[in-house]
Amino acid sequence: MTMDTMDYSTHLSIEHLILPHEAISNKMEWSAIEASRLEFLANPSESFSSSMVRPEIRESWVRSSVYGIDPEKKWLCIKLSDEEYQQVYDAYEKVIEIAKPIMHMIEQLQLSSDYIFELMGRSGISLYQIGNMNLHKHIASKSIFNEATMGTNAHSLSMRHGVPFMVIGPEHFCTALHKLTACAVPIFDSNNTVIASLLFTRANPTVPWSQSYHKLLSHTVGLVTSIAAAIEGKLVYQQCFMHIQELEDKVAHLQELKGASAGGLPSCSFDSNNKLHCDKNGEAATITFDDIIGSGPAITKTMALAKRFAKTDENILIYGESGTGKELFAQAIHNHSHPQGPFMTINCAAIPHRLIESELFGYEDGTFTGGVHGGKAGKIELAHSGTLFLDEIGDMPLELQATLLRVLENKRVMRLGSKSYRQVCFRVIAATNRNLMDLVAEGKFREDLFYRLSILTLDVPPLRFRLEDMDCLIKHFLDGAQRKSCQQQRHLSPDALKTIMNFSWPGNVRQLKNALVSAYHAAPTEVITCMDLPTYMRILPIKKISLAQGYVTGIEQCKASGVSYSNTANGNEQVSLPNLEELAVRTALERTDYNVTKAAELLEISRATIYRKIKEYKLNR
Repeated sequence: MTMDTMDYSTHLSIEHLILPHEAISNKMEWSAIEASRLEFLANPSESFSSSMVRPEIRESWVRSSVYGIDPEKKWLCIKLSDEEYQQVYDAYEKVIEIAKPIMHMIEQLQLSSDYIFELMGRSGISLYQIGNMNLHKHIASKSIFNEATMGTNAHSLSMRHGVPFMVIGPEHFCTALHKLTACAVPIFDSNNTVIASLLFTRANPTVPWSQSYHKLLSHTVGLVTSIAAAIEGKLVYQQCFMHIQELEDKVAHLQELKGASAGGLPSCSFDSNNKLHCDKNGEAATITFDDIIGSGPAITKTMALAKRFAKTDENILIYGESGTGKELFAQAIHNHSHPQGPFMTINCAAIPHRLIESELFGYEDGTFTGGVHGGKAGKIELAHSGTLFLDEIGDMPLELQATLLRVLENKRVMRLGSKSYRQVCFRVIAATNRNLMDLVAEGKFREDLFYRLSILTLDVPPLRFRLEDMDCLIKHFLDGAQRKSCQQQRHLSPDALKTIMNFSWPGNVRQLKNALVSAYHAAPTEVITCMDLPTYMRILPIKKISLAQGYVTGIEQCKASGVSYSNTANGNEQVSLPNLEELAVRTALERTDYNVTKAAELLEISRATIYRKIKEYKLNR
């Protein structure tokens, strides 16, 4: 099964498995689940039923009882030996390699510290984690924990039913887990087989049955599902690509055995060494300029300049903040200039430094233990007659930059372990969200490489500079969410639209897309309200933020709240980041009538921190 044919929406088709009962909205109903569990534990029976307990939870309680699990046990796992754990880790090495950079994107969301994100092997072994591991005080590292060791839990139910599954406090069989809520989303391989899950665990708040927490759980499902889908999609793509390579090797082997031309294979040819070469577009470059959404002056000017650049073969350096769409422009430029050529991508920040060199230059047979038999061409070699896209070029190791510079100057590449050069012809498009001149000044980037890459420079505007495109972007993303989910169309309420328009969008178009997809799935009706938007948008909407200049403009809010601000040399009013922090704390205190606990929850910081900020900014009533 290919990525094109796999129907990801089927993984979300059983909606009642995603979230607990919609009716859990007060302490009485929460307590009803606790009471049902105690009733079951007093008399375990397959015939047990309760209107407050989902059938899947009840069945899991029955299985947990059959396993003989003590519901009051404190140690909920079985410790594995280092050798046993390493065997499992090695089996999931490819999945872990794909998941790591995607999971680390979560840290950019600046979530509170009361969560754990984990990549879980099917049997219940945590393979990779980020977050506050202190929440796992009943589970050891390098251990196995599943329904047979800890009773009812989200990961095991997700694996059993093949859909996202959330388990709230008292639904867990073991009391030790009652202060936690967990959501697990299954990850499928190219054969549509469940092989792992992405598990999100967080500590319950003081009032876990509140409406705000229920909304947060809805957003959590959307977030975890989106990240799991990204891991799954990349995994399926990689598996399909490996299948293609295997088929090519088999065809080449048959050609060697027959000693004749492999006739009837379209778009394939053999060189003088009788090696098979297939004309292919490398990594998918599917975006054209027609696919870039927006008609405002900022984006229109950028596209016009990019189209002029596409007519040349000069190297291009694309600047832009994270999430602005730098890779979209790279693909569009490629398809405008060399649509028949390969488009090869290297993310200099996502690939371990020790692997970038082999990815770029390739290697000969025998260079590495476990390397591909016959050697492997690098991305530069594969980009012949096409485009090499170097994303996050500012993160390229300094020692590798000199070698890349030589390749760009003479257009010759030598594989690792080889003694001869191969002539290549390609165009480099590099992208970064960092100031390369600052890196040059710090000695972290070669000045000569910078000038070689930046023959042509393209600046992709941030979302705050193209607010006139918001309407069409919002429609595009909501329509896309509707098509993917096959549910009803949804539209924004006036207040939700105002919140979106006033928000700063430091993550730019990517953040806007994620927020709208999250709101689409969180909204219970066809109208998306402010309460359906992600939590971080509802705390303090600020109109414009410039991360590069280190200040925000939100003068009206500062004037209204009594927070000081300053004037620049050119007369523009600015709000510094400390001013913004003061404004956020002041606003949270006012909205909660100076209830420190509620204000801390609103800002997702500790009470100690908010007390310190009250003293620092003299915010006592």
